[in-house]
Amino acid sequence: MNATANLYALGLNEVAHLIATIGHQRTIILEGHIGTGKTSVEKLLAELKPSHRVVRFDCTNKDLGDLFLPNMADMNGEPFVRFIPNEELGVHLNEPIILNFDEIGKANPSVIKGVRRVMLERMVGTQKLHPDSIVFATTNLGAEGVGDLLPSHTRNAM
Repeated sequence: MNATANLYALGLNEVAHLIATIGHQRTIILEGHIGTGKTSVEKLLAELKPSHRVVRFDCTNKDLGDLFLPNMADMNGEPFVRFIPNEELGVHLNEPIILNFDEIGKANPSVIKGVRRVMLERMVGTQKLHPDSIVFATTNLGAEGVGDLLPSHTRNAM
């Protein structure tokens, strides 16, 4: 690793503390080599935040339809469709969560767009995450050639 990259590189404990500190306000995208323990940061975060429940949303096997399920609703005799968030997003728990969008770089582009609001606004459709909830994402280095790619506007927003 060159000197510049080394200057900005963080160890897993440092990353966990960073996410634990600002993850309720900003989404950190944890990017690194294959097999370096990015997903295992969940365990470190659980130790740092024992009042939070860890929720992993595996982005590799999801499509846009997996984010929300349609549900017919009725208001004053007028039917409409309400979309209910997928259980894997953890919004139904009504408690602080640590939400990991695991392997976000390998997600279907529609899923990346679909979870963007959760990552930026802590909203799942019309439902807000608990205010103490922490959101982060993991992905491999694009140069490794395993299909990890995030649009620039998404990466810049995090």
